[in-house]
Amino acid sequence: MRIKGITREDEAKLPRFGSLAEARAYFSARYGDDAFRIEESFVVGEGDDATVIYRFALVLDRDAYEEGRRRLMIGSLDEGALRFLQSYQVIEVSLEGSVHVIH
Repeated sequence: MRIKGITREDEAKLPRFGSLAEARAYFSARYGDDAFRIEESFVVGEGDDATVIYRFALVLDRDAYEEGRRRLMIGSLDEGALRFLQSYQVIEVSLEGSVHVIH
């Protein structure tokens, strides 16, 4: 199954979220839990200015995504690398609910 990615116009129309939980609930309801997967988290900034960012993958093409992840695990992504990279879109969400879509 293939779903449409989020455009810059779509991103501009996203509601303002008050928390990570609100943003995650929105994207999960819109695209499904299995299409909106957490990939990693990391800290940006230091001290009082530090915030945690959660990086999600919005899976656009399930078959290409799963095949690419399988190939990554065995270290042979040479074939199909571009297809894998086009199979998902990265969405970063902070604890405070700010959202950034990687285009």
